[in-house]
Amino acid sequence: MTTASAAKVFELEKRLQTLVAEMEDHKIECATHKAKPVEISKMMWSWQALLIIGAIIAGQVASTWGLRSDVATVLTQMAAQKDLERVTTKAAEDREAARAKLDEAKAELQKQIIAQLAEAVGEFKKSQEMQRVQLESLSKTVIAQRR
Repeated sequence: MTTASAAKVFELEKRLQTLVAEMEDHKIECATHKAKPVEISKMMWSWQALLIIGAIIAGQVASTWGLRSDVATVLTQMAAQKDLERVTTKAAEDREAARAKLDEAKAELQKQIIAQLAEAVGEFKKSQEMQRVQLESLSKTVIAQRR
């Protein structure tokens, strides 16, 4: 995992912890309100209070939407990372297989070269032996003619 994605995950975890803490506060507030009933007909809301409540609700919705978007981005990045690792692993395996085949081909070529050299040396020895025999025969003939 890269440092950028690690930082992004850390930031998302912090935001998640903040949201969880806010949810706990809201649960406590709801529990206290359930304990004592409130008559809505007696409540008077000023426009400032309504504006603040609307802003809080809009902020929570935006925060939740942003968190969903961030989670989707992280999941997409994780899937891309996994695909990249899979492709990289496959490429490494293919490279190793190609190296093994190349090594086998080199070994086979060396065997063939050694066999050809051995055959050439054998033929060269035969031709030298034949030349030696011919020279020996020729020298015997020359010595025989001189007598």
